Amino acid sequence: LNIVQKLELAKMQRKEKERETDVNAKMSSLVRSKEVPLFFQVFVPVMILGNVALFVSGHLSIAGTVNISGSFAGEPFNVDGFYEFSLVKSLIEMWIAGARSLAVIIAIFSGVWPYTKQLMVLFIWFVPTKWVSSKRRSSMLYWLDVLGKWSMVDVFVFIMTLASFGISIQSPDNLSFLPSSLYSINMLVVPLWGLYAYVLAILIAQLTSHTIIHDHNKSVSAAVAAQLVELNLSS
Repeated sequence: LNIVQKLELAKMQRKEKERETDVNAKMSSLVRSKEVPLFFQVFVPVMILGNVALFVSGHLSIAGTVNISGSFAGEPFNVDGFYEFSLVKSLIEMWIAGARSLAVIIAIFSGVWPYTKQLMVLFIWFVPTKWVSSKRRSSMLYWLDVLGKWSMVDVFVFIMTLASFGISIQSPDNLSFLPSSLYSINMLVVPLWGLYAYVLAILIAQLTSHTIIHDHNKSVSAAVAAQLVELNLSS
């Protein structure tokens, strides 16, 4: 670029910066935004904190239990609670068994990340634009929403686990030296509150994220519209 083009570019960048500053001045925190209904101003923080409580309940509660039933020599048997698992219990067992790298990865992405995202969303909801600009707030909300969708991988893993551990073993009928229907073993994974709470928390987190992005976009559109009205009046 020659000197004239550089000066013109600097002028355009300066005007763009002034417009961004003016938009930020016309906006406030989402909790105080006029474009956000009063109900959502109060309900969104309550939903976020309630979701954190759901994550805590899901992580600490038993996520599922392995039940075994069947029969041997015509005598039925049933073993409920053969093995119970939760996130915390599984992490402890992985660490003791030596799978420490896997335990750390699961602890970060399934344990720490959900709380980090919820606290960051809560911070964005209350922080004014003089601390975090509307442009940066938009970028933060976008990436939190994108990265938050990876939590759905946990849901798919849970579903695959429930399906893969459904095992049924029957005694063979083509062996003459074994009595017919000598034994039958059925193993089934039964989901409990810990799993339901975690899945529900993930779904609520996605819904909250989309609601906040919608409110943020409304706030930005209103500030830009007000800025255009002022420019038209001044011209």
